[in-house]
Amino acid sequence: MSRAVLKNTAGAVILASLIYWVGCGGSQNPGAALSQNSGTTATPTAATGSTSSNTDPAASTSQPSTPTSSAPSAGSGTSGSSGSTGSTSGSTGSASGSTGSTSGSTGSTSGSTGSNSGSTPGQTASILPTPPANATVFSNLQSVPLTGDCNASSCAGGSGSGSYFDAMNQTTPSLSGASLELDSAGVDANTLFYWHNSTDATLVGSISHFLEDFWVYTDNTAGVQAFEYDPDWYVDGYKFDMSIQCDYADGNMWRLWNSANNQWVAVSPTLPCGWSVNTWHHVQLYTTGNLANHTYTYQALVIDGNATVLNATYSALNNGWGPTIGTEAQLDGNSSGIAIHEWIDQMTLTVW
Repeated sequence: MSRAVLKNTAGAVILASLIYWVGCGGSQNPGAALSQNSGTTATPTAATGSTSSNTDPAASTSQPSTPTSSAPSAGSGTSGSSGSTGSTSGSTGSASGSTGSTSGSTGSTSGSTGSNSGSTPGQTASILPTPPANATVFSNLQSVPLTGDCNASSCAGGSGSGSYFDAMNQTTPSLSGASLELDSAGVDANTLFYWHNSTDATLVGSISHFLEDFWVYTDNTAGVQAFEYDPDWYVDGYKFDMSIQCDYADGNMWRLWNSANNQWVAVSPTLPCGWSVNTWHHVQLYTTGNLANHTYTYQALVIDGNATVLNATYSALNNGWGPTIGTEAQLDGNSSGIAIHEWIDQMTLTVW
């Protein structure tokens, strides 16, 4: 979503997203961009994490996308992170990224609570819930102008160098006829692209379920350190960064973001990831939040129709930001500096 959380501690830091059915994104939301964290473990307890500054999403001047109130019809489905920053208005076109060294310092984890009871692979997409009729749906986000994008270290982690751009209404490749192209280039450069879907305090405070659904396509993964996607929830001064990351740098595995500890945690047992090029992949992510306990749970992830029960719970981070529902996608580059191209289509976030 939108936060400036760095995910880059040992070299390399919403959406995963998904709406719910059978299947095949440090965004700048009130949160902070996360950079790659090489020291995460299979369990949420012992690991070191990178930290970074965060920006208030209330600073955004662009308007959130207008949701519809009815849930979408059932369909086939399938699914980083998280950083977000205060909000620059997102315009389409090329833009050179600011240069700077990474600002995230490495340190021991703060000991926030979290549990990961283990993933259960091989199930069907029926593990995804059917949203109620009064659910709020933010549909076709690929056709909604971004709230912002950034590649500064304080926003997305990484080196803070390189260039990036986004381009809407791409006809090729596309499923809808108008996909969103995201591009990031530069040595160890990360770029966060994000939407603030709603800042309505009443809506933000009334939900606890998040179902993200989208399709993704890439033509080359040589420059990829990680792909990140997520829905983000900022409420009552807490940020719930429900980010997932397909981590190429540490063995092609899915990782989950622990907001309170500012660290990535590998899904346990290991859940392999990696996009085959020049092919559309379907991603669906279902998460829930508990405002009373200030925790959030990764419930299920469905990739190209292959479902995994995650059942991993982490603590939210108290950072004082204003109410926001957000969606993010982030491209993390490796030391090659080779440009990363990603196309996103049919992107929907359903909340209730």
